Amino acid sequence: MQAGNISEHFLLMRMNRQPTYCAICNKADGGFNYGASCCNSCKMFFRRAAQHPNFPTHCKNTNSCVGCRFCRYQRCLAAGMVWKDPTPVMRDITPTIKHLAKLDNHRQNVFLNYVAMDNLTLDELIESNSVNYTLKQHGVQLDVFNWATLKHTTSVVFMKNFDFVPLLDSEDLKVYVKQMYKPFMMFCTAMRCYTNRRECAEFPEGLDILPQQLTSQFINCPEVLLKVRCPIVNRLKELNIIYEEFLMVTAIFICNPVSSKLSPNGQTIISRSQKKYASILMQYCLIKYQNSGPSRFSDLLSLFDTINNTAKNLDNVLIQSFGTFQPKRQKVFDDMMKAVLE
Repeated sequence: MQAGNISEHFLLMRMNRQPTYCAICNKADGGFNYGASCCNSCKMFFRRAAQHPNFPTHCKNTNSCVGCRFCRYQRCLAAGMVWKDPTPVMRDITPTIKHLAKLDNHRQNVFLNYVAMDNLTLDELIESNSVNYTLKQHGVQLDVFNWATLKHTTSVVFMKNFDFVPLLDSEDLKVYVKQMYKPFMMFCTAMRCYTNRRECAEFPEGLDILPQQLTSQFINCPEVLLKVRCPIVNRLKELNIIYEEFLMVTAIFICNPVSSKLSPNGQTIISRSQKKYASILMQYCLIKYQNSGPSRFSDLLSLFDTINNTAKNLDNVLIQSFGTFQPKRQKVFDDMMKAVLE
């Protein structure tokens, strides 16, 4: 069964299922687990029993007792519970997570420890085979524009390292990067701040992600800037997201085939990758959260709306400050402003 079908099946089951009781102990159930309606206690018992190497093979009492482990296990089997070891599925999921973690660790390492040397336009950054960095000297403090340049370059390089990118032609590559790199930057920034228990998005050392010459335009309406700094971090807190989930959501989010500027071939290539990562995330959620897996999958994907809305809020801030906000030298900022105003 494909991930999409799994999702639909479980969501319909959750919507249509009437309140029931545990088929093993007759207490109020905790959901549909291992093929039967059962409470969390019986679910955990069945999982331990199915994996126990020396589990009892007969009843010590009358073969129909209430309290012994053997009879309880037999009631689980009679209710239709079936143990399926998640290890083989996780064996398929784990390499993907490790690969994404490797890409992201490299992105974070460069962002936190290096300084970008090249002053490239966005097109040049996309077309470049490499970006020149120098190791950041101890005690050197970067300003908001230095941090933002690092965020731009490391985000674009991360996106270009996905395995489907060599299959895209040069025009599709530009469309792919340009439509997603800014919201992706905002997502990464929010995740780092959420991990560090910050209240809002900021650069390292507590530096505001918005330059002072821009924020000074909104002294009388600070709530406008809060809509840029805080929503994604707040949503991550609500979801209590973990790093593995962040990686898979990132991959699905980046692989966005919805753009009229993409060629049909480009849409097909990117869509194929998005479906692959969505399937992996669904399998992960079903294994980790079991009957709550589909709802967790849906909750994680709800991040897309938060990220996109926050990116639109940033665009609105840039549009309102047009003419007064002049980015510092870096060409990539000029490109970003042009894209917002198009």
